[in-house]
Amino acid sequence: MTTRNEHPPGRADEAPLHWVMLGLMGTGKSVVGAAVASHLALPFSDNDAAIAEATGGLTARQIRERHGVGALHDLEARHLLAATRAPSSTVICAAASTIEDASCRTALEQPGIVTIWLRATAETLASRFDNEDHRPVFGPDPVAFFRSQIVTRYPRFLELGGAVVDVDSLSIAEVVQRIIETIDRHLAGEPRARQTRTVRLELEPSPTPEPPHDWAGTEEEP
Repeated sequence: MTTRNEHPPGRADEAPLHWVMLGLMGTGKSVVGAAVASHLALPFSDNDAAIAEATGGLTARQIRERHGVGALHDLEARHLLAATRAPSSTVICAAASTIEDASCRTALEQPGIVTIWLRATAETLASRFDNEDHRPVFGPDPVAFFRSQIVTRYPRFLELGGAVVDVDSLSIAEVVQRIIETIDRHLAGEPRARQTRTVRLELEPSPTPEPPHDWAGTEEEP
């Protein structure tokens, strides 16, 4: 594995290339995205941080309770659309809800965008979820809630045709390592003109979905 500074000069600073972390709440998009951005020496645009800054520090739960789910999802979509239009390359953590927004899906299909879907089972996601004060409340059965989200959103993620990482049995470090290796191969082997938008990375999930201890949840609205 190379570090970002070891890549041949010129390639990373030409046409912007945005690496977008996708997935449901609890897949580790924020922490993985931050690590990938550090490796690439690129700015990191995180949904949670962007929304907190735009709303004077409100959490997803506070926005949902005060203004409704629609208002929160609108903020999440606006963040992704603005981030993908940045003139310089970035790593982006997108809210899970953005996959249901038609304009966001269109943005994710444009040249210069590489999507990396962190995929997990409902059981894994439920085991990482807790209702702390900042988190929205989704009922007494998180497994059923995430199964519903999977039915609605996983086909949309799959349609994008980007990289897929099954994170159920992987630590954060292992997920980051696999993504970085794929990015390094992509940067070394493809021209910056982006002849293809898709990076393939398929990992076999472990038969035991117990999550590692170092995973942390996120504040976004599923």
